[in-house]
Amino acid sequence: MAGLPAGASGVFSPTSYGGGSGSSTLTVTTAGSTPTGSFPLTITATDARGTPQQSTVVTLTVAPIPVPDFAITASPANLTVRRKQSGDYTITVTPSGGFSDAVAFTLTGCPANTSYVFSPASVGGGGTATLTVSPSSSAPRDTVTLVIIGTSPSMTWSTTVSLRVR
Repeated sequence: MAGLPAGASGVFSPTSYGGGSGSSTLTVTTAGSTPTGSFPLTITATDARGTPQQSTVVTLTVAPIPVPDFAITASPANLTVRRKQSGDYTITVTPSGGFSDAVAFTLTGCPANTSYVFSPASVGGGGTATLTVSPSSSAPRDTVTLVIIGTSPSMTWSTTVSLRVR
């Protein structure tokens, strides 16, 4: 076999046949240092004397190692809430690359005299939570941008929404 990238190795099983037709499985193992990309591999069958009999070309695709990550989104993007009432945003954490850590939520930009609560306060590996905002009777009538922050042990991401207090 020819064409394996650096850091890769290949093993056929079985390695030979005593005669007639048959098949063999090629198992390719890569290392963290193996470059990503597509590589043409030339596989050649030989006879007992080592004389080439038949060749074929296959393509080996080496994909990057997935990096655990998550995205955080919120809906609706704009919410109007009257004083002395409450309104809800749905917070969604979407994992990728095998991410499985807990994500805890915090909020910045909340207007004065407005309380908020996340339920639940964190989600494990992905899921949804509800952010409830409750302006009191003395909350200022205004439109503000809220920053919803999701923090895991290894990273922090955020999203923004608009809150209008009437």
